[in-house]
Amino acid sequence: DTDNIFENLIIKNIKQNGIEIGAHNANGSMYFHHLHITNCDGDGYHDPIYGLTDSVIDSVVIDTIAGNGFYIGGVDNHFTDCKTFYCGSGGGVTFGYYIAGYNNYFTTCEAQDNYQGGFYSQNDGISPYFSQRCTFVNCSGDSNNQVVSGTYGWGLQAINVTGWQIIGGTWFVRPFASFGQRIGISLEGTSN
Repeated sequence: DTDNIFENLIIKNIKQNGIEIGAHNANGSMYFHHLHITNCDGDGYHDPIYGLTDSVIDSVVIDTIAGNGFYIGGVDNHFTDCKTFYCGSGGGVTFGYYIAGYNNYFTTCEAQDNYQGGFYSQNDGISPYFSQRCTFVNCSGDSNNQVVSGTYGWGLQAINVTGWQIIGGTWFVRPFASFGQRIGISLEGTSN
């Protein structure tokens, strides 16, 4: 379906994903506005590879999630004023924002106090585009890595990505000993 609006919702205490988009359905032109997703056993927002395209996700807060706050496999979507915190409590390799899609735009989005990292991609989208050409404008990675992982847990960690832009933003740790975010932005492997 296209041209759907989801607005002013609270999604709470869900046994799997708070919101889940269908895979490979070329869903487009959806609008998510003013959502609070909390206490889910899966991902807060789960958009598998090529699930959602050409959509707007605005003012969505996701917290206290066992999996990823946002799992983003869609393409050409705009995320504005979104926030994740306390995501990844179920263990494993989970993040505030796990980015597998391409050409996604993030404006004033924040990843705070997540158990692993804030924003993460290992360029695992579908060939030939993978996770290329994502843009981050005035985003923030604040005191992530509560489990103090030595492999993950940065504010933004991009592995083998192409054409990412990071414009402005703040990447920091508040002065508490329990937080392990040791790197603000890490471009690794073949990232350019």
